[in-house]
Amino acid sequence: MKNVLLVALVLVMSVSVFAQKRKKNEEVKIEVPALNYDSKTNLISYDGVVEATGKTAQLYGKALAWMKSYYKNPSDVIRTKDAEGGTLIGKARFRIWDQKEGTGTKTQAGMIEYDISILCKAGRYRYVITNIGKKQQTFYPAEKWDAANKLEYKRMYASYLVQMDEELTKLVQSLNAAMKTGGGEEW
Repeated sequence: MKNVLLVALVLVMSVSVFAQKRKKNEEVKIEVPALNYDSKTNLISYDGVVEATGKTAQLYGKALAWMKSYYKNPSDVIRTKDAEGGTLIGKARFRIWDQKEGTGTKTQAGMIEYDISILCKAGRYRYVITNIGKKQQTFYPAEKWDAANKLEYKRMYASYLVQMDEELTKLVQSLNAAMKTGGGEEW
C-alpha cells in the first residue's frame, strides 16, 4: 500500500513540476495595437489632415525639407515633386527584425515598404501612408499579417505589426513636428 501511495505521490509531483515548467516556458503574447483601415481600400493606412500656418508653397517647402532630412537617401524615396500643386509622393522602406523571446537575439526579417503622400494647401496639409507590406519576391501586404494573427496568434506577425506601427507613428510625429517649425525649402 505504501508503494502505491509513493508511486501516486511521485506521479502527482512529476505532473506538477512539468506543469510549472510549462508555464515558465509559455510564450508571452505581443499586444498588437489597433490598426487603422481605410474604409474605401480596406488597407492599413496612417493618414490625417493637420491645420498649419502658411501658404501652399511654404508648407510644401517644409514637407520637402522634412523628407530630405528624415530619409537617408531622399532621392531614392521621392517619386513626385509638384511644387505648384503642393504634392510630394514617395516610396520608402525600413528594416524589421525577428527577436528570440528567451535570449532577445535579433535577426533581420526583411524590409517593410510603404507609399507616402503629403498634400499641402494654404492653412493645412494631409499625409497618407498606405500600401504597407513586406518586400520579398512578391509583395506581402501587412493586412495579411493582421488577418492571420486575428485567426490564430502568431508571434512573428504580431512582432512585425508592432514594429510597423512604432516606425510609422514615429514618422508621423516627426513630420508633424517639422511642419510646425518655421522655415522650409525655397525652390
